[in-house]
Amino acid sequence: MHNFDIRNKLKNITCPVLVTGSKDDQVLSMEATEELIANLTESTKLLTHIYENFGHASYDTAPDYRKIVLEFYVKPIILVDNRLFLLSLIKKFSIL
Repeated sequence: MHNFDIRNKLKNITCPVLVTGSKDDQVLSMEATEELIANLTESTKLLTHIYENFGHASYDTAPDYRKIVLEFYVKPIILVDNRLFLLSLIKKFSIL
């Protein structure tokens, strides 16, 4: 797995994608997360959630992680400029 690099294949993904990350992640840097996001934005509907104060295990430590994932699968989503927005966030923050 030393040379495992699929960046050139990310453009082939066409299903909606949820990318979560953390600015304090010491395993997968924020730059790597941003590169992943940049490679997906042209080819797929993308929803991102970046944590401020959690490390690599935000999936275990962030109190709202399960809610974010669940909303990705079951909440109404609006597509704007090839980006997905959760309807609940649009209402809460008056997006659009």
